[in-house]
Parts: sequence; C-alpha cells; structure tokens
Amino acid sequence: MSGKQQVIALEPMEYRLYFREWQRYRGMTIRKASQLIGIAESTYFKWCTGDHWPSSYWLPRMARAFRCGIGDLYSPPPGMRQ
Repeated sequence: MSGKQQVIALEPMEYRLYFREWQRYRGMTIRKASQLIGIAESTYFKWCTGDHWPSSYWLPRMARAFRCGIGDLYSPPPGMRQ
C-alpha cells in the first residue's frame, strides 16, 4: 500500500432543530422560552428567524426548558407534523 491516504468526500448532513415547535408544544412565549434557556429575548428571536443559530452549548438548556431530551430537539414534538 502506498503512503497516500484516500480522501472520501461526504455529503454535508443537514440537521434541523425543532426548538420553535417544542416551544409552541409546551405553550411558551418567546419571552418565557428565552428566560428558561437563559438568553436575551432578542437572541432567541434571531434563532427563530434564522438570522443566527444556537451553538451546541445551548442544547442542554433548551432541552431542559422544553422538558425533552437533547435528541428530541432534532424531531418535532409528538403530534406535530414535519
């Protein structure tokens, strides 16, 4: 075998967070959700509009606020359509 390594190009994976749907599922306002997560209301609104995106740091806080698992944030809540 030669000293060269083979590079395999992978398709970028797209993940979607359903935090807005979980917020609605729990009957929360943007104000309440942002307070429970521990961020400014304007920051949460920017996440909702797609102007900014939450880093993985915020996922445990979001899951705790919406009373779900971190993995659940990648799927819509029960009874909500994708």
